[in-house]
Amino acid sequence: MKERELGSWILPQPIEKERYVAIPRLSKHTEIPFGYKIDEEDEMLLQPISKELDALEMAKKYLKQYPATQVSAWLTKQTGRSIKAESLRRRINNEIARNKRHAFYRSLAERYKKALQKAAQYEERLSKSEQTGWFEGSFYQSISRDWES
Repeated sequence: MKERELGSWILPQPIEKERYVAIPRLSKHTEIPFGYKIDEEDEMLLQPISKELDALEMAKKYLKQYPATQVSAWLTKQTGRSIKAESLRRRINNEIARNKRHAFYRSLAERYKKALQKAAQYEERLSKSEQTGWFEGSFYQSISRDWES
């Protein structure tokens, strides 16, 4: 069999942009979530730990194949920070529920935006004497500004 040259390949370059952002700490007495640490300058702000959050993303994939106890042991070994199986399950389930809620609210917002546009078109079709003036009000103006930004 004849060997072929593969040529040169350009590997994808790492993304310089940070993937994780700091989150507010709601109370001094709450437990610090896995993947975050207290900011040195502001103790009410939690800074992300990229290594732990990347390992957590991998753990989500492993949970589809392995039991949570094994995945939490792997996560503890990889990061050096302990996490119990129940805490891992709870965190993943909360994240799934939050993502579903976010998608639902986004779809409601899109439907609301379409309804406002249709109402505006309807108002334009009416003669000036029949217009209600609702779209000139401050409430509609504040809603339109929110959608434009």
